[in-house]
Amino acid sequence: MSIWSVIVAAGKGERFGSYKPLLKIEDKYMLEYSVETISKNNKIEGIVVVCLSNYIQTIRELLKKYNLVKYVVPGGTLRQDSVRKGILKVPEDVEFVMIHDAARPFVSDDIVGRSINAALENGSCVVCVGVNDTVKRVENGFIKETLDRKSIFLAQTPQIFKRKDLLDAFENAMAKRHIFTDESSLMEFQGASPFMILGDASNIKVTYPEDLLLVDKTVSNLEPIHIKEDLIEDKIVIKELNYFVGIGEDIHPFDKERPLYLGGVLIPFDKGLRGHSDADVLLHALIDAFLGASGMDDIGVLFPDTDPKYQGISSLTLLHNVSAIILDKGFKIKNIDMIVFAESPKISSYKDEIISTISNTLNIDKRIVNLKGKTSEGLGFVGREEGIWAKAVVLLIKEEND
Repeated sequence: MSIWSVIVAAGKGERFGSYKPLLKIEDKYMLEYSVETISKNNKIEGIVVVCLSNYIQTIRELLKKYNLVKYVVPGGTLRQDSVRKGILKVPEDVEFVMIHDAARPFVSDDIVGRSINAALENGSCVVCVGVNDTVKRVENGFIKETLDRKSIFLAQTPQIFKRKDLLDAFENAMAKRHIFTDESSLMEFQGASPFMILGDASNIKVTYPEDLLLVDKTVSNLEPIHIKEDLIEDKIVIKELNYFVGIGEDIHPFDKERPLYLGGVLIPFDKGLRGHSDADVLLHALIDAFLGASGMDDIGVLFPDTDPKYQGISSLTLLHNVSAIILDKGFKIKNIDMIVFAESPKISSYKDEIISTISNTLNIDKRIVNLKGKTSEGLGFVGREEGIWAKAVVLLIKEEND
């Protein structure tokens, strides 16, 4: 049975502050650690690396010494888009694909070998670690119950599934507009029960700058290590933080002939909202807030409803395009707060999914995204259940050298 690996290195590194795969750790770049370890396994027949498009040539040059790296391709908007692009480069006759995050540079030969053997025997494999702390379920800041930690595990990578099953699952997710943060949750949505093996606490994921302390600790037993970036200069740069606030709001009437999308999530309801795009009133309010904070024209100017190319377009696509613009201008997202005004449907059941969808689209921590649902107590347009109204406030920051 044949197996290839897709190494995902397409994240922008917003939370970390720079492009992590090209972080220099001693004599190698972070990306090289995963490529080198996976290349050592004699069952791996090829590797596809998925990276940011503006680093394609750099990474191709960096990895040309690794014979198993067959393709280096640009990523997509979301993590699942990037993984899918990588899998499409894997030959059709290959049965299994191992997905691994480049942000986990210290995956061991042992984990790679055991995960491959488990997948070949059981049809899939997800590497996990147990939890040592007592686990609580919290609602609105209050502890509701203590969970049995014996049955709770934290998913890592590698994750291995059959190529065909993964592609079918991605197609299904795209059709239903669902977003997943790893391949295991994607396959679970398909009804699968992936096989699990225990990993290693040293298989850390580098997400925030403080994680570099864990990197140093992980390798300290091997040899002294010095973490550095080629762009760091031998001088102190004093940076001034500027804060920018934006407010956005939107309102759409109901339309019985359309589906209802709120925050990028398809809401089961007997009617949707009227509009030129998918009429996602919440995302439209959020987009206007971003545009206002960054000093740009409103959504109607940027994406006019007279332009046929925006007919029926997903507002998640518009949100991603706007976020790319503001990031390019040097802004970083600090906080998002949103309100949906509707008598029905109630959004409380979809709150977590909406927050996850928005945070994944913007590649930000979901802890800085907040959403509330309100009614109008039967008053006005909303009270008569003629439509939905949404508001959003965003806080952006911008660093400038003093």
